[in-house]
Amino acid sequence: MAGSRPVIGQRFRFEIGSLPTRAAGITYIGWSNRVSGGARLPLALGWMGMGPCNLLVSLDLAIPFASRGGAVLHELPIPNVRDLATKSFYLQSAVFDRAANRLGV
Repeated sequence: MAGSRPVIGQRFRFEIGSLPTRAAGITYIGWSNRVSGGARLPLALGWMGMGPCNLLVSLDLAIPFASRGGAVLHELPIPNVRDLATKSFYLQSAVFDRAANRLGV
């Protein structure tokens, strides 16, 4: 992923590349990289047909996307809230691809 540095009161831009020319997917934003819904992270997703994939972030926000040309650019406003300056958040994206595994993600 490439993009800008997240700064309170500004827009945070990040790009997901190396995607198929036309692809749909979801970017997850999480407040944790240690636990999601009571499950410890990383969480192996092979049990649900996602082969060697792991969930690496908590599922706090999901942003659907469609790529054109093999990349997608996200822009998120970071609220001007001083307490956010000391917080971390984590990103993970999943692309729908029928050939990737049994689940097609």
